[in-house]
Amino acid sequence: MGDNSNSSTAFFTGNVIKAKYYEQDNPANQGNPYLEALPLQISDVKIGSLIERPLAYGPDIRLKPALDRLEYVKDINNCIVPLPDHIMVFRKICVFRAIATGIPI
Repeated sequence: MGDNSNSSTAFFTGNVIKAKYYEQDNPANQGNPYLEALPLQISDVKIGSLIERPLAYGPDIRLKPALDRLEYVKDINNCIVPLPDHIMVFRKICVFRAIATGIPI
């Protein structure tokens, strides 16, 4: 026959990387290498800081003439103040992305 030394991994192609395992808080998940290899969850505060887009506002803007201040009104379209619903949607997108691509955020 032939050399069977690589027969168990012969169908794997692509990059192989060493997994990073994280300690699980839930005792039911401890010792499960599939769950321990998942990345740590992002806190709601961190998600909020990733989503947030504050207005660039300073006291010097208040001193400008009214017509000049109107230029800054358009910046409101880019302002995002994260609310609980934004964080919920972010988490759902992460789950759907992980399911679709197999790559968790």
